[in-house]
Amino acid sequence: MVSNKRSFRDLEGVHHSESPSKRNNSEEREGEIADDAQIEIEQPTTPSIQDNVQDLSISQDLSQIWNLIYTALSYPLEQGDIWYVIPKNWLDLLEKRVKGEISDEIGPIPTEIITDDCYLLPNLQLGEHIEMVPEHVNKKLDECFGYNGPLIQRVVVKTSEMANSERVELYPPTFRIIAIESQSQSSSTLVVSEQEIKFNLSIESPLSTLLNMSIATLYPDMVNDSSDISYRARLWRVPYNISSPIKIDTLYYLPNSEREAIETSNGNMKINEAMLEDGGTFCLEVCDKLGNWVYDDYEQKMLSQPFGKPGLIDRLESQQQQQYPSQDSKVMTRSQTSQQKVKTKGLVGLQNLGNTCFMNSALQCLSNTSELSIYFLSGLFEKELNPDNPLGMSGQVAESFGQLINKLWYGVSSSVAPREFKYTLSKFAPSFAGYGQQDTQEFLAFLLDGLHEDLNRIKKKPYTEIPDWEGGSAVDVAKLGKVCWDLYKQRNDSIIVDLFQGQFKSTVNCPECDRVSITFDPFMYLTLPLPIKSKWYGSVYFIPFDYNKKRLRIDLELSTNSSFKGLKNKVSSLTGVESTNLWVAEEYKGNIFKTFLDDELVSEMQTGDICFVYELPIHIPQDRKDKVNRVFETDWVICPVYSSAFQDNSSTYSSGDVFGKPMMIALPIVDAQNFDKIYQAIMERYAHFVVDKGTFNQIKDNRDSVTLRHLEAPSSSSYLSRSSDVNTGRNSQYERNKKSDLKVRAGIAEKLLQSTSLSAQAAQNIEHIEHIEDVKEIDEEGDSKMKEGGDVQSTPSQSVEEMYSTVDSDRQKSISLIKFGEAIVVEWNQEVAEKVFGNDLSSEKWEEFEIIQDPEMVQSRETVKNPSKNITIEDCLDEFTKEEKLGEEDLWYCSKCKKHQQATKKFDLWKVPDVLVVHLKRFASSRYNRDKLDQLVDFPVEEFNIDDRIGEKQVAKEIRLNGGNPADVGIENSEEDAVYDLYAIDNHYGGLGGGHYTSYARNHDSKEFYHFDDSFVSKVDKDSVKTRAAYLLFYRKRTNRSIGGKARVDAEEQLKSETNETNETNEIAESAEANVSYAGEEE
Repeated sequence: MVSNKRSFRDLEGVHHSESPSKRNNSEEREGEIADDAQIEIEQPTTPSIQDNVQDLSISQDLSQIWNLIYTALSYPLEQGDIWYVIPKNWLDLLEKRVKGEISDEIGPIPTEIITDDCYLLPNLQLGEHIEMVPEHVNKKLDECFGYNGPLIQRVVVKTSEMANSERVELYPPTFRIIAIESQSQSSSTLVVSEQEIKFNLSIESPLSTLLNMSIATLYPDMVNDSSDISYRARLWRVPYNISSPIKIDTLYYLPNSEREAIETSNGNMKINEAMLEDGGTFCLEVCDKLGNWVYDDYEQKMLSQPFGKPGLIDRLESQQQQQYPSQDSKVMTRSQTSQQKVKTKGLVGLQNLGNTCFMNSALQCLSNTSELSIYFLSGLFEKELNPDNPLGMSGQVAESFGQLINKLWYGVSSSVAPREFKYTLSKFAPSFAGYGQQDTQEFLAFLLDGLHEDLNRIKKKPYTEIPDWEGGSAVDVAKLGKVCWDLYKQRNDSIIVDLFQGQFKSTVNCPECDRVSITFDPFMYLTLPLPIKSKWYGSVYFIPFDYNKKRLRIDLELSTNSSFKGLKNKVSSLTGVESTNLWVAEEYKGNIFKTFLDDELVSEMQTGDICFVYELPIHIPQDRKDKVNRVFETDWVICPVYSSAFQDNSSTYSSGDVFGKPMMIALPIVDAQNFDKIYQAIMERYAHFVVDKGTFNQIKDNRDSVTLRHLEAPSSSSYLSRSSDVNTGRNSQYERNKKSDLKVRAGIAEKLLQSTSLSAQAAQNIEHIEHIEDVKEIDEEGDSKMKEGGDVQSTPSQSVEEMYSTVDSDRQKSISLIKFGEAIVVEWNQEVAEKVFGNDLSSEKWEEFEIIQDPEMVQSRETVKNPSKNITIEDCLDEFTKEEKLGEEDLWYCSKCKKHQQATKKFDLWKVPDVLVVHLKRFASSRYNRDKLDQLVDFPVEEFNIDDRIGEKQVAKEIRLNGGNPADVGIENSEEDAVYDLYAIDNHYGGLGGGHYTSYARNHDSKEFYHFDDSFVSKVDKDSVKTRAAYLLFYRKRTNRSIGGKARVDAEEQLKSETNETNETNEIAESAEANVSYAGEEE
């Protein structure tokens, strides 16, 4: 399964609309003008996807198709909807074509590269190898491009009753159905048409569909007027590599572990409810018209023969399996090892149900946590089930886990399929319902938390309130820790708490008032960061607001998890400019392609991205928490300026390419009402890049021939084709065909505070602008009136926006020729532009930047030349417990100062559990970057001593030195050293989002380490378990106590009693079997 997660790069002009099924068919257009106004201003609209599909054609801009795709990807998933799989690299080509990076034609969609014999290739990752589009978008793509390969459609399924559990079923189960070749030649025998059939079927399909499809192909003579004949069929799960058709005697003599009868009486049962969601190979048996079954007939025949009955040992074995009844126990391992008898308990593999190695590896580690296994094997967990816990899973996860543990320790086969357990877990965790690779640590965390709530001994949780730290000595800290732990135990008490949970101490210091806050929190596993400083190296281009100052190219080094706020702080420290006055944007082909918010990561910039940092005279909020309308409270207007060259042949007009770099102008609102001020600000910017100052001065001084024209912004999926010409007031009789060397167009663009501001297609958009006959004249005082034919009068205080959208408004506002969020395109006559800026319009002055380097980067690179030492788990603990300053995005509220502060914070281990699970944090990801740290971490297999790192142990030593008793303040087992021995490792091989999981575990009976790789189990030397793949480490504390508390003692006593009874039963069974064999020999 895959969730509705999308991985496209953010593009400008993308509108995230509602699902077509939820959209009102009567679309309302924003900002419409009354007919008598005779002003044809077309505001951005939000057309429905259906309208787009009807209006689009191949000849239209590819960017519209791209926007159609991108918009549709935001649709919510609805059960039953159909989505289509397409290769990600084809979409990447389309994106590059839209952005102008390539000029090649986009060919058909090559689904052939992601399929094999019409089946989707395995292990494809959404966002990395493939993407999916809804049905209506696929229809348009098929019309415009076509397909090279099969259409791959997938259905949206609901994996549980929980909210938001809809998933696209990327890999529906594959079924191979084979027929039975009967040895009987009676008249009632049905004729087999085909020997086998193979197909995919959704997990939400009814079982009857599976049966009817199989019957129609293998036994077509059975098909009659009745649409449902599934009642005449039943299924047997058989080995995957068995040949077809299968003979009835072959089916009969298959071991129970390789032959599983599937319950088919309820044809309405869904595939997943029948626990067939992983597909497989099945034998289809049908009865004749008289209701006779081939298998039953053959079984009666064999039982009627001497010694045809199953042996006593088989019957006892069957009875033992019925203690925890499950169809899983009969399933054959895919590695063909199921007939091997397991000698040492606990050495049973787990079959891979399709990328479930993440689950198998963690389960084997828990299975070899002897204290937990004994608890479940003894059956004690049944007495502590808490099915009414609203935070639990009705006890179902605990019961299913207990059944699985029983098979791993009492099973007679070398591997079992954890099908029932996976099905149960998937009902409560939809993310684990499919067949995609998951993170084993996330699975382990969910499972332990689920087991805890299912087995929570607290039936009714009381209300508790954790006290604040009021200051005091180390003993007072210990008392607070004890209180917090006791309060936690009042609500949480289970075998999971007994074994796995410890306590953190968190200390926060206010930098202003020196207030100290101490809190205690429980933990189930210890996540340790690797002390590897992953760095981001890049260059940014600093543009001072005063163009008389030097423009800089700044080479920087930042941590990969640094935000753009951190980048601005770094630039601020190197330039002396306030960081709040810096605005960061990505430049692409002369346009501002994307702006970056403060909380976005610098690592999200891709290789080749050009980052500009503009100094502005005011503070522009660039944080998601800031309200967008705050920018309009300022007395300034900020506006980007683009440059374009055009060919002007009298009455015809065509645009050319954007050239140069984006410039920024900033004007007080009062100046933004005066075209002279706007024009002057623009010309001041250009003055620093010209090569022919004489020609430039002529253009600059020829003020009367310059026109300000409004350029409307592109909508989400179409480009507007009209604009209004706005005369500056100096020449009220402006003629359209009058030759002009310079045109200034102001456009209503997307708000610059959004994460995507201006379209990369801004240059291409210009050619869609057409002239209109009605010209709005605005004199220098701000008075506005319509030309002949118009009857709209506006006062000097009426806003441009209101003037465009209202006919009779009396509201009084000042007219601003440009507004916050608009862009200006300055169109130069091609010939004149080549004189002013050079023949190729690429004046070297556009690229003049003084280079400076971050001193910290220079020093860091010198340090890197010296090889670093190997990483140890002690280094990881040091990294975890070191004091850190909170980021500016993660401020702490100081109750004493009554404000948020950039405080310092420190974590310490306060109380440690008997079973310590260490999570080495190897994975890191952002929106565009994913990474895994493969460095070897050295960790002890034996005698891992962390005594000096435990807070309560240090306080206990201090109390004892002063003659006190640590138990008086609630510190238990204070004289017991915190020394651990490793007993299990969860390994991950490969990269992020894929790879393979295995585990090493020490069997508590044989005391030897074994390697668990899905179905395969093999013995290994303990010295070989240290690898770069180690991800989760499981440690057990050395102690003379009974780990697990009273529950452990009760479980061991009950298990010992059951073991004695089992031994007696086995002796009787062996004796009886020997007598049967002896009698057979005599006959």
